[in-house]
Amino acid sequence: MNETSIQQAIEQFKQTIYSYIQHPSLQTYTGTPVLNENQLFYLLIPFFNDEQWTEEHHESAVTAAIVSTALYEHEKITQQGGISIKQQVIVLAGDFYSGRYYEVLAHRGNFNMVRALSEAIVRRCEQQIQVYECQPTTIDEWLHTMMTVESEHITQFYTNYQFTHYRELAQKSLLYLRLQSELAANKTGEASLILTRMFEMEGDVNVVLQQKLRALAADIQQLIVQSTMSDVLKQQATARIQLSNVALTPVMKEV
Repeated sequence: MNETSIQQAIEQFKQTIYSYIQHPSLQTYTGTPVLNENQLFYLLIPFFNDEQWTEEHHESAVTAAIVSTALYEHEKITQQGGISIKQQVIVLAGDFYSGRYYEVLAHRGNFNMVRALSEAIVRRCEQQIQVYECQPTTIDEWLHTMMTVESEHITQFYTNYQFTHYRELAQKSLLYLRLQSELAANKTGEASLILTRMFEMEGDVNVVLQQKLRALAADIQQLIVQSTMSDVLKQQATARIQLSNVALTPVMKEV
């Protein structure tokens, strides 16, 4: 599978996800549901790397993406002031998407994946609660929370289908990309609650976070080299990290 066919497969995957969760009334208020393309890439890596991939695998990957979308919708709700009609609809959208993942898997009798994604939701929500309560006490704990939020649904998908040899690469790559994105957003006051709380509790930790990013980048490159992925996939995984670095060069220079 070459670079073009990989991108085409991701785009087709997006359309399949949208077909499961599209709802005109909800989208009037909330817009098109957000799909993280980096997450989709890692959900599909076993397929791209010619692992056994049946209709069940594909449908389960779709539901994992739906779970992530549902939880992202809930994260949009602000904490200040009363809840507006739009915010109420955002909550409904998240609940609707969550219901769709369960409906799809239950219809197929795929209760192992229901259990796996339920566990992902619990773990991610536990981490979100800790963020609200400012429970993480070290930078590493904050980063673990960010990694769980970003990749737990993929971790559970891998575990359910014995794709765990991709787990560490996915976790570290998605953490790296999320942290890069957060630091860029922080420059314009648009960082998520996780990074905002981290800075409130830990102070200005830009230098430390840049060191963590460099260490993550080195780990990711080593994992890519050691992986059983095809050369094309290795290039794709590396390119995603390199493109992130290029996009954030101004931020890196300011630190």
